[in-house]
Amino acid sequence: MSCFSGCISLDHISPFPVPKRFKNELRGLDGTSDKSMTKYTVKKGDTIWKISKDHGVQPDTLIDINNIYDVRDIKTGRTLLIPTSGVARESRLVDKPQTVVEKPPVVKNDSSVSRKGYIWPIKNRVVGQYGEYRKGKRNTGIDIEAKIGDDVLASKDGKVKSVAFNPGGWGKTVVIEHERGAHTWYAFNSKILVKKNARVRRGQVIAKAGKSARTGKPGLHFKVFRDDKPVNPLDYLGY
Repeated sequence: MSCFSGCISLDHISPFPVPKRFKNELRGLDGTSDKSMTKYTVKKGDTIWKISKDHGVQPDTLIDINNIYDVRDIKTGRTLLIPTSGVARESRLVDKPQTVVEKPPVVKNDSSVSRKGYIWPIKNRVVGQYGEYRKGKRNTGIDIEAKIGDDVLASKDGKVKSVAFNPGGWGKTVVIEHERGAHTWYAFNSKILVKKNARVRRGQVIAKAGKSARTGKPGLHFKVFRDDKPVNPLDYLGY
C-alpha cells in the first residue's frame, strides 16, 4: 500500500503535554508553538512515510521529534509523538496547488534517460548527498544546485499524487506517483505548475526552482521512494 493512500486507525491516539525539549521542533508548523502532541503506537507494516501522511505531518518532523536514527527500522509497539498543530495545518494545505498556470504543459526532450527510466529533474551539481548528515539530520534525498526560476522536470511519467505548501517543512512541493511502488518528491520550489491527479510525462516542466532550506541557497531537494522507503536518487538518475 502506498504511503500516500494508506489509512491508519486513530483509536490509539490521545493528547498529552509536550515535553519542553520538543517545543522548538514544533515552531514553524503553523507559525506558533503548540502545547500538545498526540501519541501513536506503531503497528505491523507501518512506515514513517505512511504514518506521517495519515497524520498530516512532514516525515522529517516526525523523525526529528522522535529521534529516529534508522527510518527503515521502527519497531512494532513503539510509541511515537505527533504534533497536533501539524494535523490541522498541513491537512488543509497538502492537496492545494499553488500558483497553478493553466497552460499546455511544456515537455522538454531529454536524451539522458537512465537505465531505470529516470531523468534529472534539474541537471546540475549535487550539493547535498543522500545519507549525509547536516546539523544532526540525515539527508534522505539529494540537493541539486539551481537558480531561482529554473525549470523543474518530472523525472519519469506518472500521476501527481500531491501538491503542497508548507513553510515549516518542504515549502512548495510536488509528489509524483510512478509504476511499481515508486514516488518522486520535488521540494523547495518557487512555483508549482501542475495540479493534483494530473498525468505528467517525463521531462514535463512541473515547477520552478526556489530556495533550499537545507542548503540556504537556490536549489531543488529531490527524493525517490520505493515501497514507501527512501532510496538513493543517484541509483535511479545515474551518475
